[in-house]
Amino acid sequence: MKEIYRKICLLGDPGVGKTSLVRRYVLDIFDDHYIPSIGMKVTKKNIELEEGSITLTLMIWDILGGKTNRFDSIYYKGVKGTLIVFDVTRMPTMDNLSKWISGLYEITGEVPIIIIGNKIDLKYKNKAVDKKISEFADKYDAEYIYTSAKTGDKVNNAFLSLARKIV
Repeated sequence: MKEIYRKICLLGDPGVGKTSLVRRYVLDIFDDHYIPSIGMKVTKKNIELEEGSITLTLMIWDILGGKTNRFDSIYYKGVKGTLIVFDVTRMPTMDNLSKWISGLYEITGEVPIIIIGNKIDLKYKNKAVDKKISEFADKYDAEYIYTSAKTGDKVNNAFLSLARKIV
């Protein structure tokens, strides 16, 4: 069995659900109370890929949303893939995705990204957003997935898809 360690991170504006996605994926829990992240938090998750022939240890860096800061180069160093998250109910969070990606790429170069439209449990349905995010994902040669940290819908799919891209 081959063992691989990879650092990934979650990026996006404050309140889009980055911490909730990590908690849902790693611990399978959800909490409605919003507590802003300060700095970053690292969580570890072991998964098996390729029918058990690979054990992948993901070091998941949940990075503070908001303005970029002087610690970005430290946070992003060694990142092998990223989940870029927006809130489907707040379109400005989608408009800021390119800012997050360009800041990341300045430090890491091009790494695999998955674009996450989170909070689909909040009665999201907007064909214009679907078209816009599809075009945006094509621009970065990225996959996009709609998730709900609250219900768990497609959260595992998003992390697993990124894991496969970085191995």
